[in-house]
Amino acid sequence: MTQFSVKIRNLALLLVLSMNICEATILINEIHANPIEDESLNEWIELYNNESQSVNVSGWFIGDELENDTLEGGLFLGRGTIIPPQGFAIITDDSTRVYNNFDVEINAIKLYVNDGAIGNGLKNSGETIKLFSTNKELIHNITYDETIKGLSHARFNTSFSPANATPGLPNDGSKIETPSTGCDWYLEILMNKTLFEPTDEFEWQLRAKKQYGNKTITSATASIRDLTGNYVKSYTPWTNHTTTSRKSSSKYSPSLQKGKSYVLTAQVTTECEDQEPASNRLERIFTLLDTPLANTSSIAIEQIYDLGSDEVASFGQTIRAKVNVYKGDTSKEVVALWIEDENHRITKQSKVYLPDKFTNYEITLPIQIKPNCNLEYESDTYVLKAQGLSAETTFTIEVAGIEDSICPKESIAQQQPDLLVNIAEYPSEVKSTDTIETKIYLENNDNRHHNLMMWTYLFKGSNTFSGERKENLQEVFIEKRGTKEKIFKNKITNIPSGEYNFMLRYTVDGSEKEKRVLRTIKVIGEIEETTLIASSQEREDLILTTSNTQSENIPITGNFITVYESTTFKTKQLGVYFFAALITLYAILLTWKR
Repeated sequence: MTQFSVKIRNLALLLVLSMNICEATILINEIHANPIEDESLNEWIELYNNESQSVNVSGWFIGDELENDTLEGGLFLGRGTIIPPQGFAIITDDSTRVYNNFDVEINAIKLYVNDGAIGNGLKNSGETIKLFSTNKELIHNITYDETIKGLSHARFNTSFSPANATPGLPNDGSKIETPSTGCDWYLEILMNKTLFEPTDEFEWQLRAKKQYGNKTITSATASIRDLTGNYVKSYTPWTNHTTTSRKSSSKYSPSLQKGKSYVLTAQVTTECEDQEPASNRLERIFTLLDTPLANTSSIAIEQIYDLGSDEVASFGQTIRAKVNVYKGDTSKEVVALWIEDENHRITKQSKVYLPDKFTNYEITLPIQIKPNCNLEYESDTYVLKAQGLSAETTFTIEVAGIEDSICPKESIAQQQPDLLVNIAEYPSEVKSTDTIETKIYLENNDNRHHNLMMWTYLFKGSNTFSGERKENLQEVFIEKRGTKEKIFKNKITNIPSGEYNFMLRYTVDGSEKEKRVLRTIKVIGEIEETTLIASSQEREDLILTTSNTQSENIPITGNFITVYESTTFKTKQLGVYFFAALITLYAILLTWKR
């Protein structure tokens, strides 16, 4: 071999040695060989780059005493096979559930083997794991002892010890000196900040994680209180859930009052013997900032109570007003409410004192409307005014009519009614076959429209002599401050001479209460009043007597007239005939049997 060839060989060996030194910076850092469940899906090995330069591990091998597997990358949204300086990589099989069941650091490189298990499957009883470069040169190997379910074996300097799993993170603080036969769970409140601007969306989530131990049943509760201790929200994120290594709640976005601070308290309970119960409960204080408060005060009348379905108040009535007030930077303290029009104030002032600046108030104040017994004020549209703190607002309201219990009866008698209904023209004397024609006058002194149902009829005692009582029923509409005349007609039959009652009845705006106007009309006819059968009972007695008489031609003296027979009376009459027929049929049957 020439001297030049020797130099080339030595240079090549030096290059190879340099590559091996670079490759040797990758260390097996943690092994999780004994997951709580689904071992083949949840086993993993962590690699660590201990140098200041990146290393590409594509085509490297990882294996145990029986089988080696090739390392690949990019399957689980990873970033290839290059491990950055002081970076971590996680090795799993190609159908892993590790990223669902473990909190893997987001920056860890995700490697996998093109096989259903790492090597021949990581043994729980302990074995040796080896890492090879592409040319199958041994880079690093470690031997771990018998495992504890749910715990890893992690590298601490040059030795491996049981530890809590920290995939993708340093092993500092994870070592377990004396593993317990119990468990250790702890809580995390996931909240990206504790001071939220007015435009920020407040959101939080709860997560329980296992330090070590077997799977167990967990339950979680949470609540939000303000700083005065009042509970504003409560939650049950999950109950009696079988948990392997961690459990996360849904994300919550409660609607809370801004401009306040709150305390979020959460707790998890387990069915295993937890060795650190203090870590099962957490509190987090957070603040929701509000838009900076204005210096200018404002008043808004939100609602008026006690008006009834017609939305109209009466003179003498007490109503209530709901008012929202914001007091800004002012030393004034009084807000007053009253009702007025251009010429009169029809209530006294109702006042409230509001001491605190930069504060929202919601108040409800009573307002007593004057009785108006002397008719000093008209039924009209008035203005409810709220004023104070250098701010004011108005609200229109109708006031009409007077509370009867307020004014003396003699005073009420002298008042002009809001709605006047009267019989303006009617015949005081008619013939027994005439049609009675009357003119009804309506005068609306109210400041609102009215709708009336009206009818007229002629009667004496319990009998009506102009058809059904509501035979000429009419619906009459009258505008506010308006007048109207309506004609009503009633056809009467041939009735005896005498004094009869003529009735006008009406209801207003759908009310069930009927109002009446009564007049007397004299009827002139050929039939004497003494021949009138005045009651339906006498008529029934006569029919019954006639039905029980054997002779069909019984002379009946006197003149009889047809009184209006109601549907009820006709039904009773048919009932009498039917009963008489049954009696007669029964008598015939008895005679025939004999």
